Amino acid sequence: MGSERKDLEVSRTRERSPMRDSGGRPRTFTPRSDVIEREDAVVLILDLPGVEEKSLNIDLERDTLTISGQATAFTPEKHELMYRECWDGMYKRTFVLADVFAAEKVEAQLRDGVLTVTLPKLEKAKPRKIAVRAG
Repeated sequence: MGSERKDLEVSRTRERSPMRDSGGRPRTFTPRSDVIEREDAVVLILDLPGVEEKSLNIDLERDTLTISGQATAFTPEKHELMYRECWDGMYKRTFVLADVFAAEKVEAQLRDGVLTVTLPKLEKAKPRKIAVRAG
């Protein structure tokens, strides 16, 4: 076989941005998430590619946890974009919580586009062993 070199061929068709709905309004995406229950807490893990800490909002009001963030597509300096499947956009997800979490102890960490939110359980919600006494 010869050593033929083919450059990347990309169709440059004009498409409507997936960040706009049919009426041209900005579109909001729902981030994929996992919910993990531990004895002491519930942990939410959300995929938020392109979202930076400064554009991330986490609001807890009564029993509603709302997570939102603006994603920004990245093009390195001094490079020409040939094709894009990663778009700017808003991510938003809402969770309705039971009243078993310590709201003042909620923690969040964003790392490499993955948000981890830890919701510590109140003492009354943690499982416990009950000792049985003989008659």
